[in-house]
Amino acid sequence: MKALPDAGGTPAKNIAILGDVHGGFHHAIRLLRQAERRFGIGIDLVLQVGDLEPHRDEADVATMSAPSRYRELGDFHEFHRGAARFPWPMLFIGGNHEPWPFLDGVGAGEVAPGVRFIGRAGVVEACGLRIAGLSGIYREELYGLKRSEMPGRPKGWIGFCAEEVERLAAEERPDVLLLHEWPAGVLREEDRAWMAGELDGETKRRGGEVGNEMGRLLVEMLKPGLVGCGHMHLPYRGQIGESAICCVANVGAATAALGIFRWEGGVFTEL
Repeated sequence: MKALPDAGGTPAKNIAILGDVHGGFHHAIRLLRQAERRFGIGIDLVLQVGDLEPHRDEADVATMSAPSRYRELGDFHEFHRGAARFPWPMLFIGGNHEPWPFLDGVGAGEVAPGVRFIGRAGVVEACGLRIAGLSGIYREELYGLKRSEMPGRPKGWIGFCAEEVERLAAEERPDVLLLHEWPAGVLREEDRAWMAGELDGETKRRGGEVGNEMGRLLVEMLKPGLVGCGHMHLPYRGQIGESAICCVANVGAATAALGIFRWEGGVFTEL
C-alpha cells in the first residue's frame, strides 16, 4: 500500500503514535497491523511515547524503577538479537520504566535494527519530518540537577532536568514533539471529574489535574503540529495553541494505544 502524493508532489505519510509498550513488542506489532488493515494504509513511521522497556536480559530488568510485580523481561530480547524484526522504522523516547543504564549507554541511536532512541532530549529527522523528544517525567527533586549529578539508582534516572528542557526549547520548530508525561493544562474542565474517577492517589487529590508545566512550556515554545504523550494509560485528545495533543493508552488497551495520522501538506489529520 502506498501513500498518496499531495498537491505539491510530496508523498503523504502515515504516522503512528504508539503508547506504552512495556516490553510487549509482538503485541504492539499486532495492533499496528490491525490499524493498517482497518484504514487500508501502510504505516511509514512509528513514534513511541516512552515506557518501551527494551530489556535485553534480566540484568536490564533489574535496573528499572518499578515495583517487583511489574518487572518482566518482555520480548524485546528477540529483536535485539535478531530473532525478530520490527516491521516499521520506530523512533522512541524514554519513560519512567526503562533500563536506563542501557539507554544512556546507547545515547541517541539504535537499540535494535530500525528501533532508534531519540535520547534524553533531542531532534531527529525521519520521513521528511522533524521529530523532537523529551524522555522521562518531572520530579521536583531531580529537575534542578545536572544529568551528571543525578543519583545513581533507578529512581534517580527517571526524571528529566532543566538543562535538557532548555536544550530542546532552543531547537527550531519541530513537526512532532514526543513527551512521556502529559503537558499541564491539556485536560478540559469538563473532563476533570472523569480523570479523577479514572485515577487515584495524588491525581484524585488534585481534582483530576494531570501533567507538568515543563512539558506545556515546550509545547508553547516549539509549537509543533502534533504532540504525542503516554504515561497515564488513558486515551485523550486535546489542543494547546496550534498543537494537537494525542495522548494514548498502553498496548494492553488495544486500539486506544494508537493514534494514526496522515501528514500531508504540512498538516496532520487523524484517521
